[in-house]
Amino acid sequence: MDFVLENIFLIGVVSLVLGVVLFLLQVIAVRVLRFSSERIWTLKIWPASLVAIGIVGMTLPAAITRFAPMINLGERDQQVDGQRHITLTGWNETNYRILEQMPDVAQLQMANPDVTDQTLESLRGMTQLRVLDIARTAVTDAGLPRVGEQKGLQKLYLAGTKITDAGLQPVLDQLPDLKTLDVRDTGITPGLLRKWKAAKSGRRCLPNPPTEPAPAPSDGPSDALLPSP
Repeated sequence: MDFVLENIFLIGVVSLVLGVVLFLLQVIAVRVLRFSSERIWTLKIWPASLVAIGIVGMTLPAAITRFAPMINLGERDQQVDGQRHITLTGWNETNYRILEQMPDVAQLQMANPDVTDQTLESLRGMTQLRVLDIARTAVTDAGLPRVGEQKGLQKLYLAGTKITDAGLQPVLDQLPDLKTLDVRDTGITPGLLRKWKAAKSGRRCLPNPPTEPAPAPSDGPSDALLPSP
């Protein structure tokens, strides 16, 4: 559905541009080149038609998205302690753009393989989001900046994704309230997890990084223990 709407919009843009260009050419032909308006009367309908098609094509996708009936999520849409919890993990739909009409979501679970970096664009405007589960999705480092915009996020589940330290580090810097982080089976290194946990008390992460080993003792005696000459 999204592909169809995008193509309708593109057709609308092209039609509008062609209509305006054709109209300008006709104005030049009549007023500058002194062509008789009767000589081009058969072309007069085209600019107006193309402009009309362009306007319809550019506004129709937005109208469909705005006024199309919402998918009934049923039990997947719950109110828990006054907060809206949406559970899309395991659902049989693909239109994640319905989330764009749910800015009040506090907990969102959509741990599905078809969730991509593009899907995360639907997180825009979710100012109340506190828990996000996108484990075992197709999300990569490219999609993480959108996660970093959720300033109030407290729990983040990214297990089984293709993220790395390079993508996650700047995101963690943007989420001061984050307390729980799951990055099992990802490219995240223990060093980054140790640094993140140590920066603020009460933080938990999976996997739990091992304590950094102490430096190995020197084989020989230290200079302090050497006898004086």
